[in-house]
Amino acid sequence: MIWRHRNTVRGLLTQLRQLDQTAHDLSLLLALQEGLRKSILKGERRILAIKADLASRKRELRTAKLSKDAAKKLKATIQRRFVDLEDYQAMLVALKTIGDGIAHCYFASHDLRTLSMKESPGFITGKKGASLEVKSLRAVIRRGMPAVLCDLTNTLRYGDIAYPSRGGAPNFIEVKSGKVDEHSEQMAKLRNVLDYLRTDRGAGVYGESQPIRRIELTRDFEFCRVALNDVINAAYRDPAHFTSVQVEPGLWYAAMLPSDENYDSRFDRLLAPVLRQCSKPTAFYLNVHKDAWSAHAPYTLSIDEVEHILDFMEGSLSLFVILDLAVLASELAKHDLEATFHQDQPHAVTLRGGIISEHGLQEMRLGSHMFFRIAMEFVSVSSFALVTADYIKKVLADKELLPSFTGEPQE
Repeated sequence: MIWRHRNTVRGLLTQLRQLDQTAHDLSLLLALQEGLRKSILKGERRILAIKADLASRKRELRTAKLSKDAAKKLKATIQRRFVDLEDYQAMLVALKTIGDGIAHCYFASHDLRTLSMKESPGFITGKKGASLEVKSLRAVIRRGMPAVLCDLTNTLRYGDIAYPSRGGAPNFIEVKSGKVDEHSEQMAKLRNVLDYLRTDRGAGVYGESQPIRRIELTRDFEFCRVALNDVINAAYRDPAHFTSVQVEPGLWYAAMLPSDENYDSRFDRLLAPVLRQCSKPTAFYLNVHKDAWSAHAPYTLSIDEVEHILDFMEGSLSLFVILDLAVLASELAKHDLEATFHQDQPHAVTLRGGIISEHGLQEMRLGSHMFFRIAMEFVSVSSFALVTADYIKKVLADKELLPSFTGEPQE
């Protein structure tokens, strides 16, 4: 559905790329958010109209005395409307990924990852106080403070407006036309997550009741975004509209554009040679993970060219990450860690051996959000192993944390 609004979305993405280079340009920050909000509202209105139309047509199918042929045609129309609904819902997620890019210009990824672990707040359309939120956003920005309207993102799911605190962690403004109930459940959740972001200690932030600690990574990952954009550019130049590249041992990126050839046979023919080089291959088809991208750095900042982002949003550009789990296990083994993988489980990696057993623990586990950074944030395999090993050592060296360690380190 993006293709119907390609010029508008192109303009928003162009502004985002500019903001990523000049985050201090607050007039650009405000203009981008106002334009993005306008597009999101249009998408929401289309969704509401389609839902109303679907309800009417389903009621007609249920209650009207239609001929067999008329009923068949009506069912086909209903099916097409469901496709339209899914397309517009996907468009909203894509638009809010632009909002996620705005948030990443001002807030740390590890804070945004925490803030995304909450149910979506729903539509702006019909929201009480929505216009007051925009007025408040303008007022904050015009006073020289960068601020982000939370409803424009998939990531910021607390509060109405987020702005950086002096320590760098997000602060929030709750915009109410009347008196704010400081004792409400909503305010209690907001205070709880703010305390966690500031102190790295809390309970109930991720839904669990037990106390948790957040341990900062000792070093940053190495990213392979240059290789990602190189393989995308090569696919557009290649007559076959497909290119794959080995980024490092055990890691490949691939980009594929439309073709008259059957997609499945083309996939098998072009990617099978890559998979045959792997002892234990796993492939990430990134197009199907767009709805889950909120816990990761957004692809709107990882992909360089605006036209390529638009094509990825529409689905005409397919991106793949192929990982040899045997190579990842070998890299972890260099740090005396024995790894097993469970990609379909909340704890995607189980680590044993080395200093883990020396500290009296049978195993430690990494969450899927950590593991999926390899694919969705384009992280180097060797640096993933190095960062993981250093992180495990830091956790095990924490004399306060270790006695109560439950088996899952929190990033």
